[in-house]
Amino acid sequence: MKQKRKNEELRSTMKRSFIIAAVVLASLGISSPLFGGEQVCSWDLTDSGGFGTKTHFQSSTGELIVSVDENTGAWSGLHIGNPSFQKNSTDFPTWNKGFLVFEMKGGPDKEGKLCEIRKCQIFLAYRNEEGKLTAPTAAVQFPRYAENGVIPADSFATVRVPLKKINWKESESPINTIVIQFSGNGKTAGGFTIRNLRFEIPEE
Repeated sequence: MKQKRKNEELRSTMKRSFIIAAVVLASLGISSPLFGGEQVCSWDLTDSGGFGTKTHFQSSTGELIVSVDENTGAWSGLHIGNPSFQKNSTDFPTWNKGFLVFEMKGGPDKEGKLCEIRKCQIFLAYRNEEGKLTAPTAAVQFPRYAENGVIPADSFATVRVPLKKINWKESESPINTIVIQFSGNGKTAGGFTIRNLRFEIPEE
């Protein structure tokens, strides 16, 4: 039994190491094969901004920390830009078979209590030079796609959102922003930390 547990932990560690390596390579502009003929397309976390939240990128860990305060409202959140992406649905024939993947854990609310993430949504958008956002995709409640259907308050969980659920609409505008937003519960929700944000896309 102990040996089986050790083997499972080893496999999990190896898979995580391969994914991190692939994300690093992708951030350097190097296409990297993942498992089963897939490729990783990483999303940089350094270009972020909050609306009703505060964001801080911790370069030593590669983590984006999002905190709440008295200005956080019901639908507050943040946007994470990637100006170099500049693609839309027509650029990815197999996009709907892929996943938007990231690791997330909860954080403290306004009173300092650690909170799970249960009501939160994500969508892809275009941000123009003036900073105006338009959303050519549907918003998806993503905590249900975490490993146990909830994002823990004090440990990271991997979230795998099927891209077919996001329903990328045909648009002439490229996608260059990912938006994460509380679902009406921002006034009572806690903050969160996110890392290793990427797309996993099957090869054609």
